[in-house]
Amino acid sequence: MDHRALPAPEFTSDAAYRAPRTPQEELPAGVFAQLLGVERVGIDDNFLDLGGHSLLATWPISRIRTVLSVEGRSVWCSRRRPTRDRPRT
Repeated sequence: MDHRALPAPEFTSDAAYRAPRTPQEELPAGVFAQLLGVERVGIDDNFLDLGGHSLLATWPISRIRTVLSVEGRSVWCSRRRPTRDRPRT
């Protein structure tokens, strides 16, 4: 199979777009949008669904940790608990 002949993948999120509401949400959303080359990243978007991967995630962690004054693990592992309108994925 000639992988170069394949079309470029299109990464999208299944989540309805909800804009970041606070500076703490705006910073990572902006960093991830720039990093992934997408127009915008919403608060419910999944980094991996948008084309991110573990190696790509290492780049913005230093910036986010510095600006938000948080440890990297808390940035990446802050999974929100499921709610009625946001079930577990």
